Amino acid sequence: MDLPYNRIAEKIMIPAIDILQSVPVLGFLSVTVLMFMALFPGSLLGVECASIFAIFTGQVWNMTFSFYHSLATIPRPLNEAANIHRLGVWSRFTKLEVPFSMIGLVWNSMMSFGGGWFFLAASESISVLNQNIHLPGIGSYMAMAADQGDVKAIVYSIITIVILICLVDQLFWRPLVAWAQKFKNEQSEANEVPKSWVYDIIKRARFIRYVNLSVGTFFHDLTSNFRKRSPSIHWPKPPSLVSRLVIWIIWLIVIVLVAKYVYEAVLEIMQLSSNELLRVVVLGLETALRVFVSTVFAVLWTVPEVLLSV
Repeated sequence: MDLPYNRIAEKIMIPAIDILQSVPVLGFLSVTVLMFMALFPGSLLGVECASIFAIFTGQVWNMTFSFYHSLATIPRPLNEAANIHRLGVWSRFTKLEVPFSMIGLVWNSMMSFGGGWFFLAASESISVLNQNIHLPGIGSYMAMAADQGDVKAIVYSIITIVILICLVDQLFWRPLVAWAQKFKNEQSEANEVPKSWVYDIIKRARFIRYVNLSVGTFFHDLTSNFRKRSPSIHWPKPPSLVSRLVIWIIWLIVIVLVAKYVYEAVLEIMQLSSNELLRVVVLGLETALRVFVSTVFAVLWTVPEVLLSV
């Protein structure tokens, strides 16, 4: 059975994403700050965009691999049903792929959101071109308190973060987890179903039902009228030779750009001395050792909890 996925793109994108997720968040931050500051000169908007992009790069890989794993593990009967009903790309995406991956996306979004708290201080307190830029936020407040050695302010910031995490968990993530259970694809019912008092209130609220019904009816009528009034337009497909030529041109541009940056990187590396190169290798090994040790501790901490919960 042929699935509507590009295997060549998979072989390229998955290793590329795997490499990008190994780059620390601060590595993206140091590269993107100057770029965003050049886009918005004389304004904090560029630094804000760089900060948001740094937090984004620290969260997106986990959700990307979760969605990829969901696509790779869609049961065969569901794929066959989608082919029998002749679902298009958009219909397949909205009616099969997203619903099937929703629970994994929600849980991995929670993990990514939790990991984003660790980068607040680094992403809101930025040093660039011998300038210290502090964005308004609890992360920059904590960084300034740590630089000044103000223990009282550090304790206040930690208490604030704990309160914010609890509020976000109860008001946003718990309702989202309870809502996502309707996408569960299991024959047997789970022993423990996630519940949320906020989600229960939202389901019972008459105002929410009225808004949901009104908005759903409005968009349904709008799309129905649009489909009836506008005739179907069949655009001619370009010849296969033209499509292949365009694809090869795009690949050629990508290869030239990659070769250009690799050549510039090699020139920069050749200007370093042997001691500097050795120091970079040693620092990389030290970082890898820290990551390995933290991963081992995480596994040793997780395995007993999983065994006790079984």
